[in-house]
Amino acid sequence: MISGSVLACTLLAVFLLSHKEEQEKKKQANLTYYWWDFSGGGVLDQYDQSYYTLDDDQSPDCGTTTPTLVNCEIFAMKDAGNPNYPDMATVASRRYPQQK
Repeated sequence: MISGSVLACTLLAVFLLSHKEEQEKKKQANLTYYWWDFSGGGVLDQYDQSYYTLDDDQSPDCGTTTPTLVNCEIFAMKDAGNPNYPDMATVASRRYPQQK
């Protein structure tokens, strides 16, 4: 017969392992980069996360417009506090409109 303390230790170990696995899954999800479309109107707006929305098709496409110094998309992680916005500290790439 298993003693109460052995059973409690076993249950605690199982709980801690499953909790650790869940934390690892969350951490990996937070390390995923996404394309975000820019909808602002100027140079300063491109540094404000509220001017970005998640790119529906996750494809870097800016279209064919007049070249500019204002980006049209960024590649960044989701903000931990609000996953509807990019984490501006994690911007790995910026795309700019280019004439074709």
